Amino acid sequence: MEEPPGKPLSFEEKEKLKEKLAYLRREYSKTLARLQRAQKAEKVKDSVKKRVEEQTCSLQQEICPSLNHSDYSRPYYL
Repeated sequence: MEEPPGKPLSFEEKEKLKEKLAYLRREYSKTLARLQRAQKAEKVKDSVKKRVEEQTCSLQQEICPSLNHSDYSRPYYL
């Protein structure tokens, strides 16, 4: 399909190239949209994970002070 430079393209060849360019543009748009969705999903996932970790830490802080200190003085046997 490679031709020497400077040779004019036929009407059919120009049409094929236009169609191929249009196809590649559509595929690029689809790929870009897919990438943006994946990035957004990853961002949401990270945000949710961070929120869960914060809540878990908060719950642990609420639970720890409520433990009776006598629980720590009991011997632990295996």
